[in-house]
Amino acid sequence: MAFLVRKLHLLEDLYYFCDADESISEDLEKNSTIDRSEKLYVYKTTVDKKNLEPKPEDFLREKKFLGYRTFDTGDFSLAKASYFFVQAQEPNETAFQKAAEAIYLEALWQNIRFVDDLFYLRILEEGGKMLFQILRTIETKRAI
Repeated sequence: MAFLVRKLHLLEDLYYFCDADESISEDLEKNSTIDRSEKLYVYKTTVDKKNLEPKPEDFLREKKFLGYRTFDTGDFSLAKASYFFVQAQEPNETAFQKAAEAIYLEALWQNIRFVDDLFYLRILEEGGKMLFQILRTIETKRAI
């Protein structure tokens, strides 16, 4: 599967509420602005531009749940910044790895640097379908 890598300039922080076991009590969900149809995870990567032939499993390591989307301030925020991102349907680990690889290759091609060693994974429901987005923060000279 080929992925189209796009640039995203996030203009405001996206907030997430974290419950370590990915469950939210019904009382909390009813009395707050938590959206259980969107989850955020983070992975560390061990791949950098020195890796000319990285292994697929090295792109996404140490998966950690960061939270459910909230429209209040939350425990974590996906920061206002510039990102490379891929969006696709059918969330699964193989697709996540291939999308991360596509982002890595596009950055090499465009000679763009990453800000850190993190990939973010958003899993969300849109129009009744599950989809995912893989994002990685990129350096930019553009003011946001």
